[in-house]
Amino acid sequence: MGQTGDSALDSLSLHENIELYTLGFADFLRLRHRDVVLAPPSERFDGTSVRNALYEAMDQSTPERFASEVETQQQDAIVEATTARREIANYCTTGGAVTLRLAGSGIDIEEEQYVDVIRGRGDFDFKALQEETFSECREGLLRAATNLRGIKDGLGLERFFALTAHEHPTQDVAFDDLVDTLDIDRRTLRDKYLSILSRLHLLSPSQEYDNQRPRQIRFYLRDPGLTNAVCRTNLTDVLRREPGLQEALAKSTAFDQTIRLSCELNHQDDPKRGLVKFWPGSKGSVDFVVKLNGTPVPILWSFNEGINELRRSIDTPDFDALQDFLGGSASDSERDPIDELLYMPVSDNTVRRRREYIQKDSYEGYMDEDETSVIDGAPSFGILLTNARSALERGVEIYDEGPKPIIQIPLWTYLRFM
Repeated sequence: MGQTGDSALDSLSLHENIELYTLGFADFLRLRHRDVVLAPPSERFDGTSVRNALYEAMDQSTPERFASEVETQQQDAIVEATTARREIANYCTTGGAVTLRLAGSGIDIEEEQYVDVIRGRGDFDFKALQEETFSECREGLLRAATNLRGIKDGLGLERFFALTAHEHPTQDVAFDDLVDTLDIDRRTLRDKYLSILSRLHLLSPSQEYDNQRPRQIRFYLRDPGLTNAVCRTNLTDVLRREPGLQEALAKSTAFDQTIRLSCELNHQDDPKRGLVKFWPGSKGSVDFVVKLNGTPVPILWSFNEGINELRRSIDTPDFDALQDFLGGSASDSERDPIDELLYMPVSDNTVRRRREYIQKDSYEGYMDEDETSVIDGAPSFGILLTNARSALERGVEIYDEGPKPIIQIPLWTYLRFM
């Protein structure tokens, strides 16, 4: 499980959400490209500066400020966009846990040997290493199932994890279908399975935005290397053999990055910290809605099409949904409970701190009349997150023909924010 050791799993309490993330894409690039570490500070991609610019742009409704900073960092970065885009496929194969295990097995992550290994070439048994990685993850998962929530059937939790790895769903899944497949009730799914997996940063749910009684849910495995370890998938499978696999893995990686950004930019007492939802509009859907200081930032995922392709196309239901979100009033009725985190109740002391934080003048969200939930403020702008080849040339762009600006951000840039 990467950096999450046995002692960490054994000591988790029900009310803790520890942030022991596995290796992220930015750290992966540092392992692969020593120039990223050794270059003068003025030439490195400064994720801290970009994150600060994002927060300020949201807070002050100045998307131009954010777009300008991202563009500046792209120009100064040591790693070229074409290289970073290629490395996304590599990261989507080994993720964090498998990459670290490879490094510990004597594989030189910086050299081409690494790429040969994850393609299944040479004498190194990559699939055996994947099996060892998943076996370690499985043992920790079963232990956590017992220690955290007293789940009697820990194998059911493992089965859910493996099912997700094999199916790699990226769209809505009906609650009823899921509980029927797993042969559990909805409460067990929410309060035990999803709660435990979220706390371990193995799998996280994405709830419906602006829906207090959702019938659909989305969920993502957080480390693509573990996803592939379950299925024994290598780089060739990701790139060629399994249609749609690379997009699904990249989308899960983008979701993981969005949660990390939420936890980094939001105060620890913000009830919306660590929440990334999706919005099912009347035409299409907005894939990620992250909240910063109580303000939603809708993010549309578009793997193959950039802003230019979308603006020229007639049939763009998801792009239309993003504009509907920005021009509509969904945030007026979106609510996040003050006394809950990841489907579990929080302590009275946490509730008190949350209430105090929400009532600060600088906070954009506000409590409902019953003072049990927090309502979002209005969005300032949206983001189009894309891995399209056209974005290699054009990079960051602002689309301002709709109700509010939309900023195009290439995926390889977005994954370096953290």
